[in-house]
This record gives sequence, C-alpha cells and structure tokens, in this order.
Amino acid sequence: DTPMDEAWPASFKGDPVFYHTGLGPKLYGIRDGEIYEVDAVQYEPTGGYLSGNIIRQFRPGDGYYDINIETGEEIFLAAPQLENSKATIMLPNCIVETTLGSTAHPADTPHSLAIFDGELWRMVTLPEELQHSKSIRTFVLRAVASDRLLFYYYGENGECFYQVRLDAESLTAEKFGIVE
Repeated sequence: DTPMDEAWPASFKGDPVFYHTGLGPKLYGIRDGEIYEVDAVQYEPTGGYLSGNIIRQFRPGDGYYDINIETGEEIFLAAPQLENSKATIMLPNCIVETTLGSTAHPADTPHSLAIFDGELWRMVTLPEELQHSKSIRTFVLRAVASDRLLFYYYGENGECFYQVRLDAESLTAEKFGIVE
C-alpha cells in the first residue's frame, strides 16, 4: 500500500503556500502554473504574512519584523502595542493585536484589542464579557470585509461571533451571532 499524496496549507496569510507529502518536507507555492519551493519552513510555526520573499511577522513581547526569506535579513518595524499579546497579520493594512486568547496574559487583568488599519493603530472598546473573560479557548479573526472584521470566540461565555465595524468613529466589538 502506497499512501496517497496529501497537501495542506501553511499558517501564513498572504501568498498561498502549502506542504505536500509527495514533494518533501518543504513549503511550496504555485506561480504561472509551476510549483516552486518557498524557503520559509523555519518561520512557519509563528506564522505571519508572506508576500513574495518577505514575511511580516509578530513576535510576542518583542514586536513586528519583516524577514527576507532569501537573505535571512530581519528588519525591526515596531514594538508591540499591548503587553502579553498575540497578533494576526491578515493583510498588510489589517493587523489585529490582542490579549484575548493569549496564554501570557495575567488572568486578573482586563483584556485589550488594537487594530492597525495600514496607517495607524486604533484601540477597540470591548464589552464586559470580553474584557473580563477568564477562560478563552479561542478568539480569532475569521473574516475581513470592507466595513468590518469578524471574530470567532469560544470560552466561558459560550461560542459566538463578534464584529468590529471599521466605518465607526470609535471602534467597538459587539456580539454578532451565537453558534448553537
């Protein structure tokens, strides 16, 4: 019995890259109908946003970096906006940094959420149930639209979605729907 070849996506946002059992233990992409190697396996566990040969990556407690995967050169871009946070770089102009779901965040400290819109960081007002949530299993950005961000939450308050309307003067996370 020969196992079937399997492919699965890497954790990077941006350029679609994947692993494939039949090709070997590297990352691969497809350009102009051709498969090519992407030398970024060592950066994949911490994710980031991949565009061409540059990965924009967040390092908890350290900050944001652009990494050239061809040369290994790293350029420091900015310090974290929040203490004990994690970040998702969905697009070059959409970075979400939050303490929600961060294992480094102290349990007795209110949570925070900040969004970078490509020009500036904006703080998001969180509802009480998110500010003081103590048992968050998951809080992840699921969708980016032209006027809002959609987050999936799973924790002591159940399973639901929150939205942040980007067209508002001040940003607020509000419950958007409940998963039953």
